[in-house]
Amino acid sequence: MVTKKILKSKMPILTIGATKKIAATNIEWHSVLSELIDNSILNDRSRCVNVLINLHYDSDNSKSYIEVIDDSIGIPESDILNVFDYGTSSNQGKMLLCKMGMGLKSAVWGLGELEYLISKTENGNKCQVEPAKYNGDNDELSYVQLTPTTSQLDSQNSGTIVRIKNVNEKLPDWASEKYFNIFIDKLNSMYAHLLNENRVKITIAYTSSKGHRWTSQCFGSFPLMSNPRHILNNDISIGFNEPTYKANTSETIKDVIIQTTNTKVKLTAWHKPHPIQVEKYFDLTKDPKYDSDRYKNSVFSYGSDTAGITIMYKGKYLEFGLEKHLSRAENQGIIVEIDDDSGLSFTAFKNTLQKNNNYREMLEAVNAFLHENGFFVRATAGTPNVAEEEIVNKFLDFVKTDSFYKEGLGIIDFDKQVQTWIRTEVGETDVIIKDYNDPTKVTNVIEAKKDRCGGYEAAQLWGYMAYHNCKKGILLTGVDEQPSFSAMINSLKSFTNLSEVEISGLNVKTFKAGKFFNI
Repeated sequence: MVTKKILKSKMPILTIGATKKIAATNIEWHSVLSELIDNSILNDRSRCVNVLINLHYDSDNSKSYIEVIDDSIGIPESDILNVFDYGTSSNQGKMLLCKMGMGLKSAVWGLGELEYLISKTENGNKCQVEPAKYNGDNDELSYVQLTPTTSQLDSQNSGTIVRIKNVNEKLPDWASEKYFNIFIDKLNSMYAHLLNENRVKITIAYTSSKGHRWTSQCFGSFPLMSNPRHILNNDISIGFNEPTYKANTSETIKDVIIQTTNTKVKLTAWHKPHPIQVEKYFDLTKDPKYDSDRYKNSVFSYGSDTAGITIMYKGKYLEFGLEKHLSRAENQGIIVEIDDDSGLSFTAFKNTLQKNNNYREMLEAVNAFLHENGFFVRATAGTPNVAEEEIVNKFLDFVKTDSFYKEGLGIIDFDKQVQTWIRTEVGETDVIIKDYNDPTKVTNVIEAKKDRCGGYEAAQLWGYMAYHNCKKGILLTGVDEQPSFSAMINSLKSFTNLSEVEISGLNVKTFKAGKFFNI
């Protein structure tokens, strides 16, 4: 083996401009900012870290800044310059939410330009670092340690201050407090678990040269759910605030282990209530969980912008809106929780996963499970997301054990009289009930629909009844019919001079006090 002779070596030069390019991302700015919050959170669950974020917008970019102050354990002086080396970090005692050691150095240059970092450890040692003086993007980046200046840390036992300048490209010039509150709600959702567990307390203060002054403390804001198989209020058609049931069970899709050859994650999936349902239920109950304004501003609210998969890691929601499954996915909520042994890798920002083969393998397994459990069933807004086949099967399971309905439908021998999914020349009839004494005679035709039915569905049911020579029909559905349904039936009766035809609607959500799908 020939030994190669080293002729020269050179450390790569990193300029100010190159650093900004490395830190550039399409991630929303509040997610980049969250990297600086993450640096403070401790492994010690008994200690709550206080984080104060000061945001100041000025029309003069040189006067704008983002300042993050925490009372965590600080950075030792021996590490203070090393924290800006790519791929390294100083995380003794911290949660290590950023596995690649890129959070701090990427965030400070992704939001603007680092002005300084001051840190104080619990032994009282304080140190300060800032970039060496530079005149433009072509200058080489280096850092210098300076004598610490007077700061808020002087009155704290320990902590860190990070101040970023020239932030106008990222920090919004909010015109009203409404937009500030929307920003707060994003952090409320992102840190819901860590806030609820009292691992961190986050306070945001926003000022501007226009005189705006707003302050808010974050609180845990969890997803609002509506289980389509477990109805909470019949009139509003809103489900219980819980994940959706697995098919044919009363077990929720919560923390379900999805394991493949190379990956393992926990899956939670739910359906979201429509904003009108939330508003109606809040007016009825005054339950603060159903505050419609808060719901609309949540990252888990109803709508295509908030659809798709959310990634959670160590109690923090990292990435939102991944792999939006359908064009009508407004009411689907999916959380995939990953851990260090999940077989998935982060990019430089821990807020995004690498879209590699393991990632695609995991997605295929998650989607397969959800398909198998009827999660992706489409439905009209405000109606339960359940398939027609599920409605039929649950209804017949109910009828089998309910003497009142069996008698009303003339059923003496269920297996002999009831037939499902009958393929004919005119289509597929969902259910027919035959006469006990004359099996050639059909006494009832039942058609199931998952959405709100109108004139077209009325004509379809009438057609199936005509084919089976039956004058009794039932529309089986999870929502009330439209007025056009009855109008079409009356028109057909009049046109055919068959006033004796009986067609009734049967809304399954009224069974068992709204617990039809949990019988």
